[in-house]
Amino acid sequence: MTMNSPKASSTANTITIARGQALYSEGEPADCAFFLETGLIQVCVNRGGKLIEIYRAAAPQCIGDELMHGLATRAGTAIALNEAMVIAIPAQQAVTLFKAAPPLLGALGAAMLRKENAIRAELTRLKLDADDTPCPARAVSKLFAVIHRMAAHGGALKNGATTVTWATFKKFCQRVFNESPVRLEQTMQLLSRLGYARLEMIACETDPDGPDELGYVHFEAMDRMHAFSVTARSIEDDRGCFPSDESLDRALALAEALKAAAAKSGATPQIRIPASELAGFDPAGMAEDQGVFERLGLDIQIEGAGGKETLSFAAGLPEQVIFNCRVVREINEWNRKGFVVEPPELEMKDPKKRAAR
Repeated sequence: MTMNSPKASSTANTITIARGQALYSEGEPADCAFFLETGLIQVCVNRGGKLIEIYRAAAPQCIGDELMHGLATRAGTAIALNEAMVIAIPAQQAVTLFKAAPPLLGALGAAMLRKENAIRAELTRLKLDADDTPCPARAVSKLFAVIHRMAAHGGALKNGATTVTWATFKKFCQRVFNESPVRLEQTMQLLSRLGYARLEMIACETDPDGPDELGYVHFEAMDRMHAFSVTARSIEDDRGCFPSDESLDRALALAEALKAAAAKSGATPQIRIPASELAGFDPAGMAEDQGVFERLGLDIQIEGAGGKETLSFAAGLPEQVIFNCRVVREINEWNRKGFVVEPPELEMKDPKKRAAR
């Protein structure tokens, strides 16, 4: 469905919107509420570039009332499913009217708003849980927390890696934490592709001549996974989406440059280096991406100006940011394709393919 702004066919505070047009969009300032006089409005949220319907409002009903819940921006996008007419109620006017109500009516209204807010939050959760995105951003923090916790609890430390038996590990993650076995297996492939885990294949017990199956997973970045599980929710934007690939690439390039400069400096735990040592350092570009960089954990203090800037950051910072950027980028690709490309270990699980080599 194509979304356009409402037509200019409005008188006073009354607005007429045609079928398929957006009354307001997610993230816009919540500067007014709307009373739906006629028509049917679909309220959606944007997750990963896809609109997910939360509910439909039929006249007469109030929509776009985020301001009454203390929100400064729109929590969703409202699209007309047929021609609709609404009355816009400016924010200040709505608040003034609410405060001017008799005490008992005001208390009743506040209680109804709290109830509506709770119902809407639960409805949104249920709708998003039904989303078929392979690995939505909101599920990543729990996913990596479960993987880290179960590996730390049931794994064995061998040669610097934490090793788990895949069958047992998957069973506990699924039964105890209700994690999807498909999502778990795809995440193992993702970590293997990035070099943060090693997959060990074994012969199938029930069919020795058939393809090998995953037997053990050797996690080689446990601390990075734990830190990522803690910060993953803060990497999302207000719409519940991860940064774009372009922003991730810029953050990754900066983190790798910082890593190289830190290795050259050798100072710990806090590193201070002249910005001139970073190839392509651009203060203006950093300011433009600062919000994304901060969400990814790229906490850099910049002192000075005019080509004499000094950068200060924690010694372990670049490695963690590199992990965050690479994993999030792979998750973005996973959600676009619907699957994770198999790493070499799994490509060779068929004995015939191995023999052909």
